[in-house]
Amino acid sequence: MVAIAVGLGALLLQAAAAWHPTPHSKAPNATAGEELFERAVAAVRGCAARDDAYLSCALGSEAGAWDFYFHRFGSAQITNPTGRGGQLTLVEGFDVLHCAGAHAPGRRIRRACPLAPRGFNDTEAVLLTHPWGGNFQHYVFELLPRAWLAAELLRRARPDEAEPAFVVHLRKHQRTGFFADAARLATGNEIELAADQEGRRGFRNVWVPPYVADNFRAWSNLGLKALRHMHAKAQELYVTRPPRPGTIVYFTRRDASAGKGRALVNEAELIAALAGRGARILDFSAFPTLGDRVRGLANYSVVVTPFGAGFANLVFAHPGARWLGVCPPTMCNSHERFFLDQLTSALGFRTGVQYTAATAARAVNDGGGGAGDPANVPYSVDVPAVVRVVEGLARS
Repeated sequence: MVAIAVGLGALLLQAAAAWHPTPHSKAPNATAGEELFERAVAAVRGCAARDDAYLSCALGSEAGAWDFYFHRFGSAQITNPTGRGGQLTLVEGFDVLHCAGAHAPGRRIRRACPLAPRGFNDTEAVLLTHPWGGNFQHYVFELLPRAWLAAELLRRARPDEAEPAFVVHLRKHQRTGFFADAARLATGNEIELAADQEGRRGFRNVWVPPYVADNFRAWSNLGLKALRHMHAKAQELYVTRPPRPGTIVYFTRRDASAGKGRALVNEAELIAALAGRGARILDFSAFPTLGDRVRGLANYSVVVTPFGAGFANLVFAHPGARWLGVCPPTMCNSHERFFLDQLTSALGFRTGVQYTAATAARAVNDGGGGAGDPANVPYSVDVPAVVRVVEGLARS
Protein backbone atom coordinates (compact mmCIF):
# COMPACT_ATOMS: atom_id res chain seq x y z
CA MET A 1 0.00 0.00 0.00
CA VAL A 2 1.74 3.12 -1.14
CA ALA A 3 1.12 6.54 -2.60
CA ILE A 4 3.61 7.86 -5.14
CA ALA A 5 3.89 11.49 -6.27
CA VAL A 6 5.38 11.83 -9.74
CA GLY A 7 6.50 15.24 -10.99
CA LEU A 8 5.64 15.61 -14.67
CA GLY A 9 8.93 17.39 -15.32
CA ALA A 10 10.74 14.11 -14.58
CA LEU A 11 8.42 12.16 -16.86
CA LEU A 12 8.87 14.62 -19.68
CA LEU A 13 12.63 14.66 -19.33
CA GLN A 14 12.51 10.87 -19.50
CA ALA A 15 10.45 11.10 -22.68
CA ALA A 16 12.73 13.69 -24.22
CA ALA A 17 15.79 11.61 -23.37
CA ALA A 18 14.49 8.84 -25.66
CA TRP A 19 15.77 10.87 -28.64
CA HIS A 20 19.34 10.30 -29.77
CA PRO A 21 20.91 12.64 -32.36
CA THR A 22 21.69 11.15 -35.75
CA PRO A 23 23.14 12.62 -38.95
CA HIS A 24 20.81 14.43 -41.31
CA SER A 25 18.87 12.28 -43.73
CA LYS A 26 16.64 13.01 -46.69
CA ALA A 27 13.67 15.19 -45.75
CA PRO A 28 10.53 13.04 -45.31
CA ASN A 29 7.67 13.03 -47.78
CA ALA A 30 3.95 13.42 -47.19
CA THR A 31 3.57 9.80 -46.01
CA ALA A 32 6.11 10.02 -43.18
CA GLY A 33 5.12 8.00 -40.13
CA GLU A 34 2.27 5.93 -41.61
CA GLU A 35 3.85 2.49 -41.13
CA LEU A 36 5.22 3.35 -37.70
CA PHE A 37 1.81 4.62 -36.62
CA GLU A 38 0.13 1.35 -37.61
CA ARG A 39 2.70 -0.58 -35.57
CA ALA A 40 2.06 1.77 -32.64
CA VAL A 41 -1.69 1.10 -32.84
CA ALA A 42 -1.04 -2.64 -32.57
CA ALA A 43 1.29 -2.05 -29.62
CA VAL A 44 -1.30 0.01 -27.71
CA ARG A 45 -3.96 -2.58 -28.44
CA GLY A 46 -1.81 -5.20 -26.73
CA CYS A 47 -0.90 -2.98 -23.79
CA ALA A 48 -4.45 -1.77 -23.18
CA ALA A 49 -5.60 -5.36 -22.71
CA ARG A 50 -3.41 -5.72 -19.63
CA ASP A 51 -4.59 -4.65 -16.21
CA ASP A 52 -1.28 -3.63 -14.63
CA ALA A 53 -1.21 -0.65 -12.29
CA TYR A 54 1.58 0.80 -14.44
CA LEU A 55 2.40 0.13 -18.09
CA SER A 56 5.17 1.52 -20.20
CA CYS A 57 3.83 0.62 -23.60
CA ALA A 58 6.65 0.35 -26.17
CA LEU A 59 5.37 1.78 -29.46
CA GLY A 60 8.52 1.05 -31.43
CA SER A 61 11.72 2.72 -32.54
CA GLU A 62 12.61 4.88 -35.50
CA ALA A 63 15.94 4.44 -37.29
CA GLY A 64 17.83 4.21 -34.01
CA ALA A 65 17.00 7.84 -33.21
CA TRP A 66 13.73 7.60 -31.26
CA ASP A 67 12.27 5.10 -28.80
CA PHE A 68 8.57 5.71 -28.12
CA TYR A 69 6.83 4.78 -24.85
CA PHE A 70 3.18 5.52 -24.07
CA HIS A 71 2.90 5.46 -20.25
CA ARG A 72 -0.29 4.39 -18.52
CA PHE A 73 -0.65 4.81 -14.78
CA GLY A 74 -3.20 3.21 -12.50
CA SER A 75 -5.50 5.11 -10.13
CA ALA A 76 -4.25 8.68 -10.22
CA GLN A 77 -5.15 12.20 -9.21
CA ILE A 78 -4.06 15.08 -11.45
CA THR A 79 -3.05 18.13 -9.43
CA ASN A 80 -1.50 21.50 -10.23
CA PRO A 81 0.24 22.55 -7.01
CA THR A 82 2.79 24.92 -8.51
CA GLY A 83 0.94 26.11 -11.61
CA ARG A 84 4.03 25.23 -13.64
CA GLY A 85 2.97 22.12 -15.49
CA GLY A 86 0.91 19.90 -13.24
CA GLN A 87 1.67 16.86 -11.15
CA LEU A 88 0.41 13.32 -11.32
CA THR A 89 -0.18 11.68 -7.94
CA LEU A 90 -0.45 7.92 -8.20
CA VAL A 91 -2.37 5.87 -5.65
CA GLU A 92 -1.69 2.15 -5.94
CA GLY A 93 -2.56 -0.97 -4.05
CA PHE A 94 -5.32 0.06 -1.68
CA ASP A 95 -9.04 0.71 -1.56
CA VAL A 96 -9.50 4.50 -1.47
CA LEU A 97 -13.03 4.16 -0.11
CA HIS A 98 -11.70 2.52 3.04
CA CYS A 99 -8.36 4.26 3.55
CA ALA A 100 -9.70 6.86 6.00
CA GLY A 101 -9.69 5.25 9.45
CA ALA A 102 -8.37 1.92 8.19
CA HIS A 103 -4.82 2.68 9.26
CA ALA A 104 -3.05 4.40 12.11
CA PRO A 105 -2.70 8.20 11.73
CA GLY A 106 1.06 8.08 11.22
CA ARG A 107 1.00 5.65 8.31
CA ARG A 108 1.79 6.85 4.76
CA ILE A 109 -1.53 5.47 3.57
CA ARG A 110 -3.27 7.96 5.83
CA ARG A 111 -1.43 10.85 4.24
CA ALA A 112 -2.33 9.62 0.76
CA CYS A 113 -6.09 9.68 1.26
CA PRO A 114 -6.66 13.46 0.87
CA LEU A 115 -5.04 13.35 -2.59
CA ALA A 116 -8.33 12.12 -4.02
CA PRO A 117 -10.87 13.36 -1.47
CA ARG A 118 -13.84 12.29 -3.58
CA GLY A 119 -12.48 8.93 -4.69
CA PHE A 120 -11.93 7.84 -8.28
CA ASN A 121 -14.02 7.74 -11.42
CA ASP A 122 -14.14 4.65 -13.57
CA THR A 123 -12.80 6.82 -16.40
CA GLU A 124 -9.47 7.53 -18.03
CA ALA A 125 -7.52 10.67 -18.84
CA VAL A 126 -4.66 11.77 -21.06
CA LEU A 127 -2.38 14.28 -19.35
CA LEU A 128 -0.78 16.85 -21.68
CA THR A 129 1.86 19.14 -20.28
CA HIS A 130 5.46 20.10 -21.05
CA PRO A 131 8.43 21.72 -19.29
CA TRP A 132 8.29 24.97 -21.27
CA GLY A 133 5.06 26.34 -19.83
CA GLY A 134 3.43 28.91 -22.08
CA ASN A 135 6.04 29.08 -24.86
CA PHE A 136 4.13 29.30 -28.16
CA GLN A 137 6.71 27.49 -30.26
CA HIS A 138 7.20 24.55 -27.88
CA TYR A 139 3.43 24.25 -27.48
CA VAL A 140 2.90 23.92 -31.23
CA PHE A 141 5.94 21.81 -32.09
CA GLU A 142 5.96 19.54 -29.02
CA LEU A 143 2.68 19.41 -27.09
CA LEU A 144 0.17 19.43 -29.97
CA PRO A 145 1.70 16.43 -31.81
CA ARG A 146 1.65 14.47 -28.54
CA ALA A 147 -2.01 15.36 -28.09
CA TRP A 148 -2.95 14.20 -31.59
CA LEU A 149 -0.95 10.99 -31.24
CA ALA A 150 -2.51 10.07 -27.90
CA ALA A 151 -6.05 10.68 -29.15
CA GLU A 152 -5.63 8.79 -32.43
CA LEU A 153 -3.75 5.85 -30.94
CA LEU A 154 -6.41 5.28 -28.28
CA ARG A 155 -9.27 5.64 -30.78
CA ARG A 156 -7.73 3.21 -33.23
CA ALA A 157 -6.52 0.69 -30.65
CA ARG A 158 -9.74 0.69 -28.59
CA PRO A 159 -12.65 1.66 -30.86
CA ASP A 160 -15.28 0.42 -28.38
CA GLU A 161 -13.90 2.26 -25.35
CA ALA A 162 -15.19 5.62 -24.13
CA GLU A 163 -13.09 8.68 -24.98
CA PRO A 164 -10.70 9.65 -22.17
CA ALA A 165 -10.63 13.13 -20.69
CA PHE A 166 -7.89 15.25 -22.27
CA VAL A 167 -6.37 17.28 -19.42
CA VAL A 168 -4.12 20.09 -20.67
CA HIS A 169 -1.87 22.37 -18.67
CA LEU A 170 -2.51 25.92 -19.86
CA ARG A 171 -1.59 29.14 -18.15
CA LYS A 172 -4.40 31.47 -17.14
CA HIS A 173 -4.19 33.72 -20.22
CA GLN A 174 -4.21 30.68 -22.56
CA ARG A 175 -7.36 28.95 -21.35
CA THR A 176 -9.56 30.49 -24.03
CA GLY A 177 -8.77 31.34 -27.62
CA PHE A 178 -5.94 29.96 -29.73
CA PHE A 179 -4.19 27.65 -27.24
CA ALA A 180 -7.39 25.91 -26.16
CA ASP A 181 -8.69 25.82 -29.76
CA ALA A 182 -5.48 24.19 -30.99
CA ALA A 183 -5.66 21.52 -28.28
CA ARG A 184 -9.23 20.74 -29.35
CA LEU A 185 -8.11 20.47 -32.96
CA ALA A 186 -5.32 18.07 -31.96
CA THR A 187 -7.47 15.81 -29.79
CA GLY A 188 -10.69 16.08 -31.78
CA ASN A 189 -12.48 16.60 -28.50
CA GLU A 190 -13.21 19.03 -25.71
CA ILE A 191 -10.43 19.51 -23.18
CA GLU A 192 -10.19 19.86 -19.43
CA LEU A 193 -7.68 22.04 -17.59
CA ALA A 194 -5.08 20.75 -15.17
CA ALA A 195 -5.83 23.78 -12.97
CA ASP A 196 -9.43 22.58 -12.54
CA GLN A 197 -8.57 19.10 -11.26
CA GLU A 198 -7.91 20.00 -7.60
CA GLY A 199 -10.54 18.44 -5.36
CA ARG A 200 -12.12 16.41 -8.16
CA ARG A 201 -12.33 12.67 -8.40
CA GLY A 202 -9.24 10.91 -9.65
CA PHE A 203 -9.05 8.72 -12.75
CA ARG A 204 -8.91 4.96 -13.12
CA ASN A 205 -6.01 5.33 -15.56
CA VAL A 206 -3.95 8.28 -16.76
CA TRP A 207 -2.02 8.07 -20.04
CA VAL A 208 1.10 10.18 -20.70
CA PRO A 209 2.13 10.13 -24.40
CA PRO A 210 5.70 10.22 -25.71
CA TYR A 211 7.55 13.18 -27.09
CA VAL A 212 7.71 13.04 -30.89
CA ALA A 213 9.68 16.24 -31.59
CA ASP A 214 12.66 17.99 -30.03
CA ASN A 215 12.25 21.69 -30.70
CA PHE A 216 14.57 22.85 -33.51
CA ARG A 217 16.68 19.71 -33.10
CA ALA A 218 14.78 16.75 -34.56
CA TRP A 219 11.41 15.47 -35.71
CA SER A 220 10.22 11.93 -35.50
CA ASN A 221 8.04 10.70 -38.34
CA LEU A 222 5.21 10.26 -35.83
CA GLY A 223 5.47 13.96 -34.94
CA LEU A 224 5.39 14.97 -38.59
CA LYS A 225 2.40 12.72 -39.24
CA ALA A 226 0.53 14.34 -36.35
CA LEU A 227 1.18 17.89 -37.56
CA ARG A 228 0.39 16.92 -41.16
CA HIS A 229 -3.07 15.73 -40.12
CA MET A 230 -3.65 18.80 -37.94
CA HIS A 231 -2.55 21.12 -40.75
CA ALA A 232 -4.88 19.46 -43.28
CA LYS A 233 -7.81 19.62 -40.85
CA ALA A 234 -7.24 23.31 -40.11
CA GLN A 235 -7.08 24.17 -43.81
CA GLU A 236 -10.26 22.19 -44.45
CA LEU A 237 -12.14 23.92 -41.64
CA TYR A 238 -11.12 27.53 -42.21
CA VAL A 239 -9.63 28.17 -45.66
CA THR A 240 -11.73 28.65 -48.78
CA ARG A 241 -9.23 30.13 -51.24
CA PRO A 242 -5.47 30.42 -51.78
CA PRO A 243 -3.65 33.66 -50.90
CA ARG A 244 -3.62 36.44 -53.47
CA PRO A 245 -0.26 36.71 -55.27
CA GLY A 246 2.02 39.50 -54.05
CA THR A 247 0.44 39.91 -50.61
CA ILE A 248 3.02 40.25 -47.81
CA VAL A 249 2.86 39.98 -44.02
CA TYR A 250 5.65 40.61 -41.50
CA PHE A 251 5.55 39.12 -37.99
CA THR A 252 7.41 41.29 -35.50
CA ARG A 253 9.69 40.42 -32.59
CA ARG A 254 9.13 43.76 -30.87
CA ASP A 255 8.25 41.88 -27.68
CA ALA A 256 11.95 40.92 -27.38
CA SER A 257 13.72 44.03 -26.22
CA ALA A 258 17.50 44.56 -26.44
CA GLY A 259 19.42 42.47 -23.96
CA LYS A 260 16.56 40.01 -23.40
CA GLY A 261 16.79 37.88 -26.52
CA ARG A 262 17.22 38.06 -30.26
CA ALA A 263 16.12 41.68 -30.47
CA LEU A 264 16.15 43.14 -33.98
CA VAL A 265 17.28 46.59 -32.97
CA ASN A 266 16.50 48.32 -36.29
CA GLU A 267 13.18 46.54 -36.72
CA ALA A 268 11.30 49.85 -36.87
CA GLU A 269 13.30 50.76 -39.99
CA LEU A 270 12.57 47.37 -41.57
CA ILE A 271 8.87 47.63 -40.72
CA ALA A 272 8.65 51.07 -42.32
CA ALA A 273 10.35 49.83 -45.50
CA LEU A 274 8.11 46.77 -45.80
CA ALA A 275 4.93 48.72 -44.98
CA GLY A 276 5.89 51.15 -47.74
CA ARG A 277 5.69 48.23 -50.14
CA GLY A 278 2.25 47.21 -48.96
CA ALA A 279 3.18 44.66 -46.29
CA ARG A 280 0.87 44.05 -43.34
CA ILE A 281 2.62 44.24 -39.96
CA LEU A 282 1.35 41.80 -37.30
CA ASP A 283 2.30 40.23 -34.01
CA PHE A 284 1.01 37.01 -32.45
CA SER A 285 -1.87 38.66 -30.63
CA ALA A 286 -3.40 39.64 -33.97
CA PHE A 287 -4.89 36.13 -34.13
CA PRO A 288 -6.73 35.49 -30.86
CA THR A 289 -8.40 32.23 -31.99
CA LEU A 290 -7.30 29.28 -34.08
CA GLY A 291 -9.76 30.18 -36.82
CA ASP A 292 -8.47 33.75 -36.90
CA ARG A 293 -4.89 32.48 -37.24
CA VAL A 294 -5.57 30.00 -40.04
CA ARG A 295 -7.80 32.36 -42.02
CA GLY A 296 -5.45 35.28 -41.42
CA LEU A 297 -2.35 33.44 -42.60
CA ALA A 298 -4.19 32.32 -45.73
CA ASN A 299 -4.43 35.97 -46.83
CA TYR A 300 -0.70 36.24 -47.62
CA SER A 301 1.48 34.73 -50.31
CA VAL A 302 4.72 35.90 -48.63
CA VAL A 303 5.32 35.57 -44.88
CA VAL A 304 8.38 37.29 -43.39
CA THR A 305 9.48 36.72 -39.80
CA PRO A 306 12.65 37.07 -37.74
CA PHE A 307 14.05 33.66 -36.92
CA GLY A 308 12.25 32.23 -33.89
CA ALA A 309 8.78 31.30 -32.68
CA GLY A 310 7.08 32.81 -35.73
CA PHE A 311 7.91 29.62 -37.62
CA ALA A 312 5.44 27.66 -35.50
CA ASN A 313 2.80 29.38 -37.64
CA LEU A 314 3.85 27.08 -40.50
CA VAL A 315 1.57 24.47 -38.93
CA PHE A 316 -1.44 26.74 -39.60
CA ALA A 317 -0.34 28.42 -42.84
CA HIS A 318 -1.47 27.89 -46.43
CA PRO A 319 0.95 25.48 -48.18
CA GLY A 320 1.20 27.80 -51.18
CA ALA A 321 2.79 30.64 -49.21
CA ARG A 322 6.49 31.54 -49.48
CA TRP A 323 8.30 32.04 -46.16
CA LEU A 324 11.37 34.15 -45.48
CA GLY A 325 13.38 33.91 -42.26
CA VAL A 326 15.28 37.05 -41.25
CA CYS A 327 18.40 35.49 -39.78
CA PRO A 328 20.37 36.74 -36.79
CA PRO A 329 24.14 36.37 -37.25
CA THR A 330 24.19 33.47 -34.77
CA MET A 331 21.28 31.39 -36.11
CA CYS A 332 19.73 29.77 -39.21
CA ASN A 333 22.40 27.08 -39.19
CA SER A 334 22.12 23.94 -41.32
CA HIS A 335 20.50 21.89 -38.56
CA GLU A 336 17.83 24.53 -37.88
CA ARG A 337 17.14 24.82 -41.60
CA PHE A 338 16.85 21.06 -41.96
CA PHE A 339 14.35 20.99 -39.08
CA LEU A 340 12.09 23.43 -40.97
CA ASP A 341 12.69 21.68 -44.31
CA GLN A 342 11.36 18.46 -42.80
CA LEU A 343 8.27 20.25 -41.55
CA THR A 344 7.42 22.07 -44.79
CA SER A 345 7.98 18.87 -46.77
CA ALA A 346 5.65 16.88 -44.53
CA LEU A 347 2.96 19.60 -44.65
CA GLY A 348 3.03 19.70 -48.45
CA PHE A 349 4.43 23.22 -48.89
CA ARG A 350 5.42 23.88 -52.49
CA THR A 351 8.66 25.52 -51.36
CA GLY A 352 10.69 25.39 -48.19
CA VAL A 353 11.59 28.35 -45.99
CA GLN A 354 14.12 30.74 -47.50
CA TYR A 355 16.59 32.79 -45.47
CA THR A 356 18.35 36.13 -45.66
CA ALA A 357 22.09 35.95 -46.35
CA ALA A 358 24.51 35.81 -43.45
CA THR A 359 26.01 39.08 -44.65
CA ALA A 360 22.66 40.85 -44.18
CA ALA A 361 22.89 40.81 -40.36
CA ARG A 362 25.40 41.78 -37.70
CA ALA A 363 25.50 41.65 -33.92
CA VAL A 364 25.24 45.08 -32.33
CA ASN A 365 27.47 44.24 -29.33
CA ASP A 366 29.69 41.51 -27.94
CA GLY A 367 28.00 41.30 -24.58
CA GLY A 368 26.84 37.72 -24.89
CA GLY A 369 23.38 36.29 -25.30
CA GLY A 370 20.06 36.81 -23.61
CA ALA A 371 18.34 34.20 -21.44
CA GLY A 372 21.67 32.43 -20.88
CA ASP A 373 22.02 31.50 -24.55
CA PRO A 374 25.03 32.90 -26.43
CA ALA A 375 23.05 32.68 -29.69
CA ASN A 376 20.51 35.20 -28.38
CA VAL A 377 22.36 38.39 -29.27
CA PRO A 378 20.74 41.69 -30.32
CA TYR A 379 21.37 42.33 -34.00
CA SER A 380 20.59 44.62 -36.91
CA VAL A 381 19.91 43.83 -40.56
CA ASP A 382 20.70 45.41 -43.90
CA VAL A 383 17.19 46.71 -44.58
CA PRO A 384 17.56 47.30 -48.38
CA ALA A 385 18.99 43.78 -48.79
CA VAL A 386 16.06 42.20 -46.91
CA VAL A 387 13.52 44.24 -48.84
CA ARG A 388 15.03 43.13 -52.17
CA VAL A 389 14.58 39.49 -51.20
CA VAL A 390 10.97 40.11 -50.13
CA GLU A 391 10.21 41.88 -53.40
CA GLY A 392 11.65 38.95 -55.34
CA LEU A 393 9.45 36.46 -53.44
CA ALA A 394 6.36 38.61 -54.02
CA ARG A 395 7.01 38.61 -57.78
CA SER A 396 7.64 34.86 -58.02
